[in-house]
Amino acid sequence: MHEDEEGVDARANSGLGGWIECFPKACLAGTVFTGGVNGVGEIDGQPALE
Repeated sequence: MHEDEEGVDARANSGLGGWIECFPKACLAGTVFTGGVNGVGEIDGQPALE
């Protein structure tokens, strides 16, 4: 599965949520999904951050 395919964000959130449930004092405050971000500074200007 590639990062730009439909449902990738939901699968990532599900996996992350399951991991966070292992830590009683942790909670997921929110998420932002934007594909194609692999290096330092590449997230700058991504529409998902607006």
